[in-house]
Amino acid sequence: MSIVKLYNKNYNTEEPQSLSIFLEDDKFPTELKFFKRLNYLRVRCKNKIQRIPDFIYDFPDLSFLDLSFNNISGNISSQFGKLKNLNTLILKSNNLTGAIPSSLSLLENLRNLDLSNNSLTGSIPDEMGELKRIWYMNLSNNNLSGEIPIEIYKLIEKNNLPYDAILSKNNFSFIIE
Repeated sequence: MSIVKLYNKNYNTEEPQSLSIFLEDDKFPTELKFFKRLNYLRVRCKNKIQRIPDFIYDFPDLSFLDLSFNNISGNISSQFGKLKNLNTLILKSNNLTGAIPSSLSLLENLRNLDLSNNSLTGSIPDEMGELKRIWYMNLSNNNLSGEIPIEIYKLIEKNNLPYDAILSKNNFSFIIE
């Protein structure tokens, strides 16, 4: 992995494929959008990130994205469905609100999904049951409600996923024990 200082705009290295960055302020460096070969991106921020920049959804090779613990607010964008190679999406411990977008079901390679410890509302989309390759999913500690789709129960059983990590500390109206 190369270390690239984004703030000086002098890149004396190949375009990185893997980046872990710490932001001093609440803005993603716009220079990131030029790293089209990124396949791994982890971002931590000292302050609150206002929103996820749109260019994040334009990395065709991105397979790992961790934006956890950044106090990101707003909804989870349906644009995540464009990241076809994504196998890990970690958005835990932010201030995300709104519904889980059904477009996450388009992530056919997704194996790890962590949306825990946010303020997500609504029900789990039926389409989430289409995540056939998933082996870790955590939706706990949100404000999700409604009935749990039968497709999710089938996915839990088929992939031997832990019920409590997926379903605990929400407001579901029916849970099979």
